[in-house]
Amino acid sequence: MRQLFAGLLILAAAGCSKANEQIECPAPESGQAAGTLRESPGQIKAAGDQLGQGSENEIAEAAARIRARHAGAARSEVINYLVTAYCPRINGQSSLDKSAKQQALQSFSARAEKIVKAGS
Repeated sequence: MRQLFAGLLILAAAGCSKANEQIECPAPESGQAAGTLRESPGQIKAAGDQLGQGSENEIAEAAARIRARHAGAARSEVINYLVTAYCPRINGQSSLDKSAKQQALQSFSARAEKIVKAGS
């Protein structure tokens, strides 16, 4: 009985560690790499904070702010920026496992792409 309990504790601990696995987020770029905008990591973090839950309204507002600062930015640059800014928020959701985090990032990316393209 004692061995069974110890085994269950090990399995529970392994399950908990998987729930907080991180996905690999794009690194903030300083505008020197192709397809990136010139902004500091602090500005990108602030944009991520402003994205809140990643709703369509929040994405549209963030995209508009980016476009206001970078009028000539390509759609792909705006989308890359939004994904880079929002990814750490997804990683902060400890209740999601790695697969769910990847799905959440893909869903956010698809919404961002749709909204940015519609706003162009």
